[in-house]
Amino acid sequence: MRVLLLSNKFPFPENDGSSIAIGSSIRALLSAGAKVELLSLNTKKHYKDPRSLPPEILGDFRISAIEANTDITPFGALANLISGKPYHISRFDNSNFREVLDKRLMDDPPDIVMMEGLFMAPYLEQVRQRCPDSKVVLRAHNIEHRIWERQLSLEPSGLKKSYLGLQVKRLRKYEKHICSHFDAILPITIHDLHFFEKVAPKADLHVFPSGFDPDKYPFLGVSNNHGFSLASMDWIPNRAGMKWFLEDVWPLVIEALPQAKILFAGRNMPVDYMQMKLTGVEIQGEVDDAVEMYSQYGIQVVPLLSGSGMRVKIMEGLAYGKVIISTVVGAEGIDAAEEDGLFRAENPHTFAKKLIRLMSGDHDLQELGKRARERALKVYSNPVIGEKLMNFFRHILDGHSI
Repeated sequence: MRVLLLSNKFPFPENDGSSIAIGSSIRALLSAGAKVELLSLNTKKHYKDPRSLPPEILGDFRISAIEANTDITPFGALANLISGKPYHISRFDNSNFREVLDKRLMDDPPDIVMMEGLFMAPYLEQVRQRCPDSKVVLRAHNIEHRIWERQLSLEPSGLKKSYLGLQVKRLRKYEKHICSHFDAILPITIHDLHFFEKVAPKADLHVFPSGFDPDKYPFLGVSNNHGFSLASMDWIPNRAGMKWFLEDVWPLVIEALPQAKILFAGRNMPVDYMQMKLTGVEIQGEVDDAVEMYSQYGIQVVPLLSGSGMRVKIMEGLAYGKVIISTVVGAEGIDAAEEDGLFRAENPHTFAKKLIRLMSGDHDLQELGKRARERALKVYSNPVIGEKLMNFFRHILDGHSI
């Protein structure tokens, strides 16, 4: 089976959530025997060397990475006002990418064209015209408009909120419309599945979470009771969540446990965050080796207040055998419970209370770490999810509804 993946970013090295999710798609499909090709934008903001392929998959699939500038600019934002299109989507519509995609589709039509996220939906009609016999599938990393609806609710009143409100309205309308035009949709969580059942009742649906290769993610367990959070700070919800945690949760923790320690790290950490001086808190930028960081800390903290889809960092934490505490929003769609090492909290006081209990030894962290790893292997390993996905593709290619 030939599968062409279209992506809004080149995923290697896999150093952020969406890159990990795209890389997981490739690895899962390869593990199940598919012939995989990746055609991606390589954006100015997230530029990566397309030669930097992981050695374990080098040569197993074809790639094309098209350089593009998708940055948000004042001129672009103003010009978009008269277009009627959501700026979140239109800035990924690239003429060079269209040209390369045209050639690729005419040279060797794939069985499946899989779009990694809503940002690639502008190319749907082009694929339909060039390859009418191919099945076009949306791999829905998130319900995009819900991320921005939640972010909008946190934004103070003003011109920025008004503009964002307009874009969210456009994005909601676009997402609900375009989803009904795909042959199949792969929501990343069962939680998101219910949305797509309503807006795309004729599309086949299959939950396809982000996964991991067991050999690539060694079991690290829980080395201590210190907290840590690793997240890309160029994503607004991550910055907002960190601010909420440090202002509303951590003071409650440090009052009960003066010796408590936590590290926040991530790419593009804001300068004002780096300059914070808080008891027990260490803040740094991008880490050179994520595995080393995971091995040095025991309790992973995920303080997200907005978002959709699946928090890939939680899946990673489970795979490494970490104990995790997250907001309810952050843990949406993750198939793990407290007995599997994943704790959920709905407000600052509950978050602080559960974190205090974890840090003070009320739970057997080592045992919880082992259960976290077991859960990850059962639900999120790439060989498991890859075989299920290939079976789904066989069904839709045979014309059977799932």
